[in-house]
Amino acid sequence: MAGFLYFRNMQKLTYITVFLSLICFPIFSQNKLTINEEGLPPIQHYSSDTYQGNDQVWDIIQDDRGLIYISTTSSLNEFDGETWRSIPIQSGQIGFSFTKTESNRIYLCGWDMIGYLAPDASGLMRFQSLKEKLPTDLHFGVLGLVKSYGSKIAFSGSESVLIYDETTKTFLYENTDQVSNALFLMDGTINFHVRGKGLVQLDADTLSATPRGDYFRDIVVSGAVQIDESAVLISTYYQGIYYHSVDTTYEIEALNMPYYKSKYPNSVFKISDAYYGITLLQGGLIIVNDKFEPVIHLDKSNGLTNEVYRGFVDASDNLWLGSNEGLFRVDISSAHSIIDTRLGVEGNVLDAKIIDDQIYVGTSQGIYSRPWRPTAADEIKLKNRAFSRVKNSELYNEMMLGGKKQILTKSGGTTGVIEEDEYKVLLTQRSDQAYALTYLRDSAFAITSGVSGKYVELFEYTNSKWTHRKTLFSDSLPDSALKFRYDAKSGRIWGANLKHIFSFNINSSMDSIISYKQYTVKDGIPDEEPPMLNWIDSEIGFGAKGGFYRFDSSREQLVKSSIFQDVFDDVQLVTLTKESDAVYWYSSDHYKKGRVQFTEQGHATLDSGVCNVLEGNNQWIEYVEGFGALVAGSTGLYIIPKGKEVNSAFNFDPLIRRVKVIANMDSTIFNGVYMDDDPQPVTLHPSMNAFRFEVSAPYYRYADQNLYAFKLEPFDEEWTQWTDLNQKEYTNLSPGQYTFSVKARNAFFDESAVAKFEFVVETPWYQTLWIYGLYLLLLIGLIYLIVGWNTKRLKQENVKLEGIIEERTSEIRNQKNIIEKALLERESLLKEIHHRVKNNLQIIASLLYLQSGKFEDEDFKKVLEEGQGRVRSMALIHQKLYENDDLKSIPFGEYLQELVGEIRASFGMKNVQLNIKADNVFFDVDTAVPLGLIVNEIATNAFKYAFDEKGTGSFSIFLSKENGTYILNIKDDGKGLPSEIDIRKTKSLGLRLVRMLSQQLEGEFNFETHNGTSFKLEFAA
Repeated sequence: MAGFLYFRNMQKLTYITVFLSLICFPIFSQNKLTINEEGLPPIQHYSSDTYQGNDQVWDIIQDDRGLIYISTTSSLNEFDGETWRSIPIQSGQIGFSFTKTESNRIYLCGWDMIGYLAPDASGLMRFQSLKEKLPTDLHFGVLGLVKSYGSKIAFSGSESVLIYDETTKTFLYENTDQVSNALFLMDGTINFHVRGKGLVQLDADTLSATPRGDYFRDIVVSGAVQIDESAVLISTYYQGIYYHSVDTTYEIEALNMPYYKSKYPNSVFKISDAYYGITLLQGGLIIVNDKFEPVIHLDKSNGLTNEVYRGFVDASDNLWLGSNEGLFRVDISSAHSIIDTRLGVEGNVLDAKIIDDQIYVGTSQGIYSRPWRPTAADEIKLKNRAFSRVKNSELYNEMMLGGKKQILTKSGGTTGVIEEDEYKVLLTQRSDQAYALTYLRDSAFAITSGVSGKYVELFEYTNSKWTHRKTLFSDSLPDSALKFRYDAKSGRIWGANLKHIFSFNINSSMDSIISYKQYTVKDGIPDEEPPMLNWIDSEIGFGAKGGFYRFDSSREQLVKSSIFQDVFDDVQLVTLTKESDAVYWYSSDHYKKGRVQFTEQGHATLDSGVCNVLEGNNQWIEYVEGFGALVAGSTGLYIIPKGKEVNSAFNFDPLIRRVKVIANMDSTIFNGVYMDDDPQPVTLHPSMNAFRFEVSAPYYRYADQNLYAFKLEPFDEEWTQWTDLNQKEYTNLSPGQYTFSVKARNAFFDESAVAKFEFVVETPWYQTLWIYGLYLLLLIGLIYLIVGWNTKRLKQENVKLEGIIEERTSEIRNQKNIIEKALLERESLLKEIHHRVKNNLQIIASLLYLQSGKFEDEDFKKVLEEGQGRVRSMALIHQKLYENDDLKSIPFGEYLQELVGEIRASFGMKNVQLNIKADNVFFDVDTAVPLGLIVNEIATNAFKYAFDEKGTGSFSIFLSKENGTYILNIKDDGKGLPSEIDIRKTKSLGLRLVRMLSQQLEGEFNFETHNGTSFKLEFAA
């Protein structure tokens, strides 16, 4: 390795040049950080293939935008949470150490490089070298450390120490001829460690010894970090970790062990006011508390690597580690820690219990245990964080019952106890399908399901031991039981399987099953899916699709819980566990989980953010008082300690990293950095009207779950839907001013602030106002020329046309006279025709009248008279036609008045009152003739039969049009038709004629006899 070369044999590590130390400082609200000690934190690895650099990552830092920078043996890289960018450096340069100044400028030094990062004119970050400001004859060697203080930046290396003043832009330098490793502030003065001299300080631009600095003259110091204004923590490669102040220096006893010294502490850095980190070249990372006691040890065995160089804590409490295997991010602020195969727990976690500060984890491969928080003070206490398998427990463990000296458990078709870290079988069952296990009667008894659901195995706790007491059988029980719960209030044992909820009791002598009952929809069971048994507030509960239910013993019904209201209406609960009256934890179908939080007003909300990031199929969740929430699943056991909240807020706004024009080109107009403090909207050529916006959110915890929403004003009225795509394209934008906005949402459902980018698409020159003015002037001139030319041409044409028009007008006038004369002749002819038809019909009627007088047969005379009436009705129609100016239509109201009046007169019934209403109704001959005949028949029958000899009563006709249909109503208040007459089957010629004529009109009719006779006909207009 160029720059930091070292050689190994089996047991010895000899350093030729060592500069693997960096001082890290508290960042943002680090004093609030609490690191979980129960399990392992989430760890993310970024390999060299990810960032396209060398495996060896020497240092890490974060800028004021939230971007992460790393320096490797062959590259300098920038990371925004979505994309890695490479920052060009010269071949052979290696950056070893970063620092950030009060002006937010990042400085970097290393092998053949000293300088800072700054954006170029295009907005891309570049390394700006300061070598040209140094004397050409100065040999500063390898600069391994850099630290800023005020406006100055201190560099230390293999041959000299340098001080750069940002204000004057000048260097002060001092040759040391020895390797300078540590670099730190104490009492406001910059301090160095120089091999062979000890600790020295820069005083009045010269190096001088510090008080008791010679203590470290012959000690190989690897790093130092400031504890407070007057004290530092110093790491050494071989002699351990030291506390050093102006008053005292001593080796820290808790870390003075051969184990630490053999792992070569490489650097020490501050994580928060309560924690420090120590990187090891052969042992990974040790995190200690403010008493310098080990808290967490991470190495190759539990997801990290053994060779770790530097550590850095960013603004969101992410711990970044540079190593020989790339970059690692450790989520030390995570709300949860993990117990899995890295701590010795194998298999799918099925149950977990904390009993007497000992945690037991039941899995598909056995039962594992260890103290809840190890306290052993051996070579390194963190080694005791690993679990050991309970002896003889290499079985599929389903469930455990705690609270006793012996732990009763079900494993692999057996029921037994855990005693003195050994599993002892009490009963071997003939089936491994028995899962249910629960306490009875103040925990003095317990039951499990037997060979099938119809068998129940009873256990008794006496003399501090569990014994199998009896096998109970009931043919009433279902074939399987997946869960038992004992309800002390009612004395019932509740059971559940995939199809049923049921309950039963065991009699007082504990030898038989009684009072079995199966619950159905009638008992309040939701019909979607069978509920899952739960135990809340010492009371039985049921989680189902549609809510959480409790058993109302007074009504013998399952009723919806009034506490949770409609919180779980859309959730199929699997488990529900209580932390407090204001907080409950739950798991549901599809492995969803979270917690319910109640406000002081009693309003409940679901919060799944804290559990949303848990990996694997998490099957159940249980809150253990005094410890926290346990979440079990296929990838391990997750522990969320009591009161631990996730630090999920965005510390940085989302970033618009690049804006590209994609219309007819591929040109970048913005690279993520504004060059001015007050940036103005970017103005673009009209052809540059299609864009691709690339964005990122510098939120690194579960960054693959970051989502984005976009909005381009005024193009978009609303935000887009959340998407995991970090780019958005817009095409064919019209000229105008636009504002592109983006916001982010992390895996915990927290939303960021909004980032904006303003730009203007210019209006094309041919659409500008002055061009429109020129267009208008040209148009006016053109119109003037055209109008002048047309005026002259039109005058000539007008003279010509006037002659033609006069000629044509004369012709049209003559043709009009001819047509008018022909129309008058036609109308006269038609009137004459209608007059003659009417006269002929009158003659026919008169002949029928004369002919009827020659016959004595009254029936025959009656027939002739009826025919006479029918002919008269048709004659009247033709009379109305020749009397009307419009020969095509007949005023049917007038026609009805005359027709019915003549019929009434013919029967001599002047006392019968006529009511005829048919205003503004006109028909042509084809409609008027059959309709007139129908009225004639109905009216004739009415005056002939309906009224008594005095001829009193009323006769009414109403003709109207409704919704495109004519309705004819004829009614009299006479005697009515005899009941034996069927209108539709009668052989009467008149009524048959009515039926035929109605069909001709395509109408529907009906007769009613009630207080007279009523006839109704409906036909299309």
